Amino acid sequence: MSLKKLIIFLLVWVIAVVSGIVGVKVYKQHQISKYAVDAVPYVKKVIPEISQWDPVAIRSLMTEQTLQSLSPEKFSRIIEIFSQMGELQSMEEPVFVQTDSLPTAGGGNQMLVRYTVKARYRKGDAILTLNLVEEQGGFRVAYFNLSSEVLTQQ
Repeated sequence: MSLKKLIIFLLVWVIAVVSGIVGVKVYKQHQISKYAVDAVPYVKKVIPEISQWDPVAIRSLMTEQTLQSLSPEKFSRIIEIFSQMGELQSMEEPVFVQTDSLPTAGGGNQMLVRYTVKARYRKGDAILTLNLVEEQGGFRVAYFNLSSEVLTQQ
C-alpha cells in the first residue's frame, strides 16, 4: 500500500470516528432536551412524595404493569428499608441517564426514561434512580431504586 493510500485511509477512519462521537453526543442531547420539559418537573415532584415512605402513596405513582408484578407485602418491606434514611432534607437537579424501549403485555413497546437524583436525607446521602414511563400525556414511575451507604451499614 502506498503512503498516499495509507494517509487517505487514516483520514477517512478519523473522520468516521469523529462523526460517530459527534452523532452520539447530538443524539444524547436530543434525548435530554426531549424529556427535560416534562420529565424533570415530574421527577422533582415525585421524589418528595416517595420520600414520605408511604407505600400506598408511592404505589399510586407507579405503572399498572409494575403493580401487578410486585406483591404489596414485598413492596412495603422495601419501603420500610428505604424509610430508614429518614426525612428528605434536599435534592439536586435530576440527571438524565438514558432511554430504553420496554416490551408491553399487549405486544407493543413503551419508552422508559431513566433519571438519577442525588438526595440528602436525615441519616445521610443517597442516589435515587427513577425509571419513568410516558402514559396518557404524563409520566408514571415504572420502578425506582435508592442507593446509600447508610442502608448497607445496617
